[in-house]
Amino acid sequence: ARRCDRDFALMRQAGVNTVFGWVNAEFDNLTLDKAQEHGMGVAMPYDLSPTLDYTNLEVQETVRRDVLEWVESYKRHPALRVWSIGNEVLHKIVYPSWLPLKKNSPQAIAQAKAFARFYVELITLMHRADPTHPVLLRDAEDVYLHWVRDALQSDGVPRKWFIYGVNVYTKRLKEVVDTW
Repeated sequence: ARRCDRDFALMRQAGVNTVFGWVNAEFDNLTLDKAQEHGMGVAMPYDLSPTLDYTNLEVQETVRRDVLEWVESYKRHPALRVWSIGNEVLHKIVYPSWLPLKKNSPQAIAQAKAFARFYVELITLMHRADPTHPVLLRDAEDVYLHWVRDALQSDGVPRKWFIYGVNVYTKRLKEVVDTW
């Protein structure tokens, strides 16, 4: 609590209004309470492991149950701004499109497709459980967008509450912004 008070006070002084993270075990009611005390909101993270077998129905059910319990436990907190579920998952499953000499295995492609399909199903269930907060996926660059885009478009349902964010590590920032 003391560390949150110290860090959040400094962050607020610097103009920060929302705290992001990656690991759900590090974000809890204390984080939300302290963020609220310091006039900030929280993008609640839930880490989706790239090592899970997203083609496995039992794995899907376990993740689905855990995520929906997580949503239920935090959705009413006033500091909650957005659900931040998954961070660069596809980046850890398949090679980016800009590496044409690196070929993805059929297993990696199947996993990427399964993850994207499952992700869309999962965020749709999350939104039904909490229609008041948007859902955010962060990816590495924009080179994984097509996996998620194809899964999102497969049922024709608009999801205006979904945010696709990108972390840019290369010199492609201008290209990403210009072609977005």
